[in-house]
Amino acid sequence: MSVEGPYCERDRKLWVFLLYAVFDELGKQPLHTLSVREINAVFRELGGEHGTSGLWESAKRLAKTTIEWEYNLGDERVQGVASLFSSEVHKSARAQGNLRFGFPPLLIPILKEPTRFARPRVHFLLKLSGKYAVTLYEVLEGFVNRRDGQCRVSIDELRTSLKVPADSYATWKNFRK
Repeated sequence: MSVEGPYCERDRKLWVFLLYAVFDELGKQPLHTLSVREINAVFRELGGEHGTSGLWESAKRLAKTTIEWEYNLGDERVQGVASLFSSEVHKSARAQGNLRFGFPPLLIPILKEPTRFARPRVHFLLKLSGKYAVTLYEVLEGFVNRRDGQCRVSIDELRTSLKVPADSYATWKNFRK
């Protein structure tokens, strides 16, 4: 998978939180609804940014973000592309209304497949801070349920996965910080 777009740390957290909140409904209905007040309460409780305007700005950035994926289906290689997210909120009721949102239908089977996508511990993830911490956590969470539970990558592979600039994090010591 590759994800490209204007999303930031808060947006990633919102996407994972919303995915987690409706995970059991994925594939059963195309759109989901959550209270803006409840979403903000969770982020406030866990020390994250909260507020209605910030929520809507995150939703817009997520909708402008695209995801590409590949997987094997029998003997054939399948490629896909979609916007990461879609949403709407009643402008007159942003603070007390509901956020309606959806995930791309073609991506849902991949998200529901445990060998392809790890369902992270959201309350832990929301407490993380740092530009690469959320992405690194998602990557490592994907290895937890594997048979050997190991992730072996070079610094260059890790830097590419996290989209770290070439002049940053030159050694493992930098990642440990």
